[in-house]
Amino acid sequence: MSKKIKISIITTAIIILAILVSLVIFLSNRNSKNVTEEYKYQLINNETNLYISDLVAYAGDFIYFNDYITNYYAEYDVYKDKQIQMPVKGQISDFNFYNGNLYCILYTEFEVDNTHLSIVKWDINTGNYETIYVPPKGVDGLYNFSMTTDGLMFFLERKPTSEVSIQKFISDPDGYNINYTLYIYDSETNEKTALAEGVDRYYIRGNRLYFDKVMVSDNTEDVFYLDFDDPDKIIDTGICCRTAEAVKKGYEGWFYVDDEYVYYSGGTADYYRRSMKTDKEELLFTYTDSEGYIARSLEFNGKQILYVRCKFNDEVEFGAKLFELDTETKSNENIWTDTTSELLGDYASFKNNNDFFYLSTYAGDYSGRTNYYIVYPDYTKKEIYRNSYWENNE
Repeated sequence: MSKKIKISIITTAIIILAILVSLVIFLSNRNSKNVTEEYKYQLINNETNLYISDLVAYAGDFIYFNDYITNYYAEYDVYKDKQIQMPVKGQISDFNFYNGNLYCILYTEFEVDNTHLSIVKWDINTGNYETIYVPPKGVDGLYNFSMTTDGLMFFLERKPTSEVSIQKFISDPDGYNINYTLYIYDSETNEKTALAEGVDRYYIRGNRLYFDKVMVSDNTEDVFYLDFDDPDKIIDTGICCRTAEAVKKGYEGWFYVDDEYVYYSGGTADYYRRSMKTDKEELLFTYTDSEGYIARSLEFNGKQILYVRCKFNDEVEFGAKLFELDTETKSNENIWTDTTSELLGDYASFKNNNDFFYLSTYAGDYSGRTNYYIVYPDYTKKEIYRNSYWENNE
């Protein structure tokens, strides 16, 4: 082979390689653009945290939590194993960290006309805060506050007492409770837009908003969704996340959404997922050891951790178990069982964190003791806080 031919072959190969590299870059950029366009709103925190009663959030190397027995607010450094008490003037809930600041719902005392209820930007070092949003006069509640990565705010408001009195319900023509309305709020422009009435809990996934509504007549709960590009069209998924049977037994309703599936139990011992692309439904798990139901679930380390409320022995009449579930193989493993000395309180995973999840417990002997842990992938626990209310108040 002549030198001229070799040079020609090498030159041709370089040109082909350059074309391939350019094509890969082009497709990558196009895909990245599509992903950006597909996800119109992305919440800062994992939506499953809307289901827990503990105040807990994770940002950087820190966990923020509240001992709901004593209202002790703390910042815990996960890697330095250090904790500080945070100065809080009032009660706060629904942490959201945005641009280095903490936003939350604040409840303060000794004020009138419901101005004690607000969304604030809070200084965790001084306890001082800047009020960002105050609900209209007469609004009875502000719930499930969350923020997007662009700083937009989502929250529920309970209608003013002029429209519906406390413990009373108003409903739409189909019989669904419309006491609560989900809003999106832009703090830069003060623009507030109602997205849907009757929302109980919600998830944002892709370009869809999923939420459940309560049927006033029988207290069952159904799952709906809307597309943000066509928000006036609300779709009934046909999924009942709290059945009439669950209502009779006093069991809770619950559902959860990922990029393809809606997961739910209906307040029963069976755990399902339904594809929103094919409408195919699968049974993933059934609790069979005793009477019980799947109360909720969270994502962690590529699997789901199911919270089962159940009867299981003479020591704990009705307690909790946790199961790790592989949704693809449908295999499961029991990783937590209540005892009389330690009952499961709440648990939460954190978005993009597979290093640990959070778990709190309380004593079954009415001592007021609470324990807070981070739990690692092998399910070993590290205690980050402990308190006994009665010991501290003797």
